Amino acid sequence: SRNEGRGFKVRVSKYRHLNGSVGSRDTHITNLPPMCKTLPGESEGFRANIERLALPLAISGGHLAILELSKRGRLQSGVVPSLICGTSIMDFAWDPFDNRCIVIACDDGRIRVWTVPEGGLHESLTDPDFELKGHTEKVHFVKFHPKAAGVLASGSHDLTVIIWDMETHQCKIRLQGHTDQIFSLAWDPNGVFLATVCKDQKLRVYDPLRSELPVQEGLGPTGTRGARVTWVLGGSHLVTTGFNKVSERQVSLYDSQSLSAPLTTEGIDVSPAILIPFYDEDSSTLFLTGKVHSASLFFFFQICNPFLVLWHDQPVSKKACCVKTSSLIEAMFYLTFIICLCVWYKPIAS
Repeated sequence: SRNEGRGFKVRVSKYRHLNGSVGSRDTHITNLPPMCKTLPGESEGFRANIERLALPLAISGGHLAILELSKRGRLQSGVVPSLICGTSIMDFAWDPFDNRCIVIACDDGRIRVWTVPEGGLHESLTDPDFELKGHTEKVHFVKFHPKAAGVLASGSHDLTVIIWDMETHQCKIRLQGHTDQIFSLAWDPNGVFLATVCKDQKLRVYDPLRSELPVQEGLGPTGTRGARVTWVLGGSHLVTTGFNKVSERQVSLYDSQSLSAPLTTEGIDVSPAILIPFYDEDSSTLFLTGKVHSASLFFFFQICNPFLVLWHDQPVSKKACCVKTSSLIEAMFYLTFIICLCVWYKPIAS
């Protein structure tokens, strides 16, 4: 090599070829019905798998539209076939082991489990396959186990996390220890540990098979407006997104074996929108988006200082984006490193 022995190294950017673009119009589904804007901050807003997407509608009674990704183009105006819960929807998730199964968390404390018919919905359904009953307050979010089929975790306003056996419809484990609203929950990549971040400013790690109480606890985001947690770097580290006491949005990286203090914290900006993290393990890249954003930030993680690298050479709002558009992103869901599905909101000109 020409540079051998010269005493310096050229640092190659991990983002040299990382760029995003909106797909061509023949890949779009348009004329979507109005989307529900009253979902709590704990929900991503919509969910997708490789075959279909679920979109909460701005209709009373908890309507969740199911759209086939293979049926692209302009939707016919009128009623869109949906799953009707009869009460407000709080969150929902596709089963990673069954592309037709979806669970819906509701404000009556119940989780409704549905199976979408082959070929998609042709009419609205009002009767779920079954319900999971165990929480005493509304359910904020639901998360499937990454490795074991039929295992679901749910967090509720009753300050507990329940781990369900969906085959028997029973609560198997009830995790305790939270003293205020649970903002977010995440399984580690192997499904052994479970992390939560809470309004009481605590980041907790559970080993559900060992104890119903946390095995580790540390200081999380100090703001009270919402937060998220996810595992990175093969499960060796945790990332939280949230706010500090002056409402600045922040991203923090923790060693999962020591939660006493974050390894590093990066301030982003001041905005009321919670940053929603989507992590790509293969590239160690974290994508961050928020509701009604026009851009998505992305970070690169490494197990050495600097641990957290934000891709930007100019102010964040100008440069740090993987998808940039003149419209606002109402919701985003990450499928793979090369595919993100977005619901766009185009303001009506006055």
